[in-house]
Amino acid sequence: MVYGAIAAALVLAASLLLLLTGSRKAPVFAEFAASDALDGSADCCLNALTVLDRYAEEPDRERPSELLLASYRDRDETEVLISLLVEPDEPLYAALSPYFAAGESHIEAAILSGYFFCEPLNRHNKGAEEAFGADADAYIAWRTDESPAYRNPVVLRFAGDTEAAYDAACQKANRGTVITVVVLFALALACGVRLFTIREKKAA
Repeated sequence: MVYGAIAAALVLAASLLLLLTGSRKAPVFAEFAASDALDGSADCCLNALTVLDRYAEEPDRERPSELLLASYRDRDETEVLISLLVEPDEPLYAALSPYFAAGESHIEAAILSGYFFCEPLNRHNKGAEEAFGADADAYIAWRTDESPAYRNPVVLRFAGDTEAAYDAACQKANRGTVITVVVLFALALACGVRLFTIREKKAA
């Protein structure tokens, strides 16, 4: 029964943690901030996100998600290199299809603008951060100028080209989080009731 109580408490704690960490935070206007302003704890808004290269894909899927190397310039004109995740069911997928072809590298750039969800890259895929680092280093070596560059291991997902579209995407994402929390909370409550019933029966 002690193990059951511990398990119920852990489920309840996990649901509360998910609720706290799953909520979106106000976007950072990345181009007006320092290079390391994006740390995965808040979303961002960008006027000019340049797509540079494809460096990885999600394995074991018929239509895999794609990871692209992208960049923007911060307030100090430092080129910040980050990752962009594109899912097969997103409108961006077709538009960026040239970057998914094997062997293509540093082809004519695409410029994106809008709001993006942001999270640490190491949460997304095992090995993605290492692949990102290798491709970022190759891009830096390929550049012909000597302007500063900064590698930021975060991954962006397009959330909308307007604030209204971003808010709608946040509400959809938060609904999924709330449903998960409710299910976990109900599970913890059921465990607690079950343990209380067993205890009462033993006491009687």
